[in-house]
Amino acid sequence: MNNSYTFICRGLSAIVITLSAFIGYAQPGSVDLTFNSTDNGYSNGDGFNGSISDAVELSDGSVVFGGSFSGFESTPVSYCAKMLPNGQLDNTFLGGVGANSIVNVLQPQSDGKLIIGGFFTSVQGQTRNYVARILSSGSIDLTFGTNLGPNAQVRAIQPMSDGKILIGGNFTSVDGVNVGRMARLNSNGSFDASFNIGSGANGNIRCIRILSNGKSFEFSLLHSTN
Repeated sequence: MNNSYTFICRGLSAIVITLSAFIGYAQPGSVDLTFNSTDNGYSNGDGFNGSISDAVELSDGSVVFGGSFSGFESTPVSYCAKMLPNGQLDNTFLGGVGANSIVNVLQPQSDGKLIIGGFFTSVQGQTRNYVARILSSGSIDLTFGTNLGPNAQVRAIQPMSDGKILIGGNFTSVDGVNVGRMARLNSNGSFDASFNIGSGANGNIRCIRILSNGKSFEFSLLHSTN
């Protein structure tokens, strides 16, 4: 159980604070034995060798994973990897290089590109501070996030319908501009100075969601500096 403070901001004019507790319940179901069939089970050296923070299914049925892992079965992978629909590793994804540190969150865009956030400062050998975009081809988007970026890790990402991107996390500045752990990026990953929520949050933001009216949003944060 993880307690978190949920702030619901409506049109940036009012804030309602609620205390919520998140509890995960297992759903009934059977294991798909055709997926990752070479994994012999816990402690046998198969599967990922570290924790998974997030996973998203792509339109072709493949799945991208982010986390603290550095290998999958006998193949080195760095914190971000893609598995094909049959559960086998896609060795072409990010050229097998991945990120240089933990990937916390993955969010697909409507154009097939994938935004990733975390504790990394490079992806596929390219300098990217805590947020990056991956093309549908599986290579890093060299046009995205070429500025300073956030100054600390990104934990939450929410693409918007106009192509802009909300991010949240531990950071207190983006592209050298002071922000309170939440910011909006332009479609090329640069800081959007027109988005202003004042002093922002006093704790690290873990989740952002757009509400049904398309103008409001809600975010959850951990009330600490960790």
